[in-house]
Amino acid sequence: MTLRSAALLSAALLTGCSVPEEGYVKPRQEVVKLTDNGNYLQAEEKLVPLIKVMKSKKAKSLANTMQQLAWVYVLDGKYKEAEELASSAKFQHDKQNADDIESKILDNYTLGTIYVKQGKYDLAEPLLREAIQLRRDTLKKDAPEPEAKIVEAPRLASLELELGTMEFEAGQYKVAETQLNDAVKSAEADALAKKTNAAPILAVALEQVALVYQANGKYSDAEIVCNRGLRMIHDSIGMKTPQVIFACNNLMSIYSDQHRYQEVERLVKSIWHEENAIFRVGHPEVLRSKLLNMTSFSRNHPELTPAQVESVYDHLIAEYVEQYGSESSQLIAPYQSAGEYELSIGDFAKAETTFRAALALARQTLKDNHPRTISILNSLAMTLGFKGLTDKSKSDLDEAKKLVREAIAKQDDSLPADHPTRARSLGILASVLALSGDNQGAYDTYQKYFVAAKKATYEDPMERLRFMKNYQALVAKTGPKRLG
Repeated sequence: MTLRSAALLSAALLTGCSVPEEGYVKPRQEVVKLTDNGNYLQAEEKLVPLIKVMKSKKAKSLANTMQQLAWVYVLDGKYKEAEELASSAKFQHDKQNADDIESKILDNYTLGTIYVKQGKYDLAEPLLREAIQLRRDTLKKDAPEPEAKIVEAPRLASLELELGTMEFEAGQYKVAETQLNDAVKSAEADALAKKTNAAPILAVALEQVALVYQANGKYSDAEIVCNRGLRMIHDSIGMKTPQVIFACNNLMSIYSDQHRYQEVERLVKSIWHEENAIFRVGHPEVLRSKLLNMTSFSRNHPELTPAQVESVYDHLIAEYVEQYGSESSQLIAPYQSAGEYELSIGDFAKAETTFRAALALARQTLKDNHPRTISILNSLAMTLGFKGLTDKSKSDLDEAKKLVREAIAKQDDSLPADHPTRARSLGILASVLALSGDNQGAYDTYQKYFVAAKKATYEDPMERLRFMKNYQALVAKTGPKRLG
């Protein structure tokens, strides 16, 4: 889907419009401008009454206008309203002409994108795959030029990009990387052919590739690709745009994972004004910025008490609930972040409660082998290990072993062999076994950990230090010869 600029639309659209339809073109072009600048509320206020008029007049372009409003809702983070409207638009398109391939591609893409945003991956995948096949079919034959519309059906690059995004969000990192690189190639071909809006689509595809690299612990590659996408956005559509906020949040996330907290805070300050000028309170990108800032918040503000920091987390989680609902997979990230903070300050009881809430959501909304589920299992196991050591609780240590073994069992071929999670799970299991008094089991698991750590693309330096100290304590206590 491409929201074309008014300058490109004017000549193409007015040529084929009937006289009654001409009256709808100008206000819709104005909405395109508003949407490009992030003025979503004003765009909604223009389109809602226009659609009412078009319904009463039975306008030919009604369904396309409904799709335009659905996309405004998507960009504004109003996914429930977007889904309802996109479904109605699809019904209208099918009623008008069920054989219209371009409308079918647009309908599938719009609904597929909304389902991805809502975490409904099983619903999104068939729609996006069908849209890709339909688009490829149109490229094989000499199809006539489609009728010009305000909201166009997407080219192949956008469809591949959304499918790759879905695969990434669903935790299929290996296939997502391949799919997104295909999207980059398609977008680069469009850019060489000087297709409309090819550069912004290429930039967003690069940003999504950067997120996959980040998730796989390839932070150097992620940072390079993310900055390339950011420069491309700057050169093609300017700095004061929603796409820039998205790219800066990606860069912030890459820094945060590497504990580069001063750079995170610098980026937060640099985009804060623009972000609040563009987006409404509670917009998904605003919430994402707040969450990313929390990783550096307590470290950069040591004057704050743990209770004050936890209060900020509670407020942020409440905002997430208001935006997404209490059972959305989007709540996993703030719960996980809060749990990691509580673990870092030694509040094991609170960390346990928070990680259990995150795990319950993950089990309910994600597949068993999703890397995020595995990550939470690891963190909860580590928390129970610390708690078991402090409280001398055998039950906590037994559950910790069970959880981390579950995490290891879930690491199938969909997770790259060099993914950091593989080494982390083994390090946690070895440490918990040592705490439980299973010295030989701990020693054998540490040997597996060393092999996995050598392969890993990245390892958290603090956790690496903790695992090495635990290993040294084990060897000092029992002697390497007896263990070996």
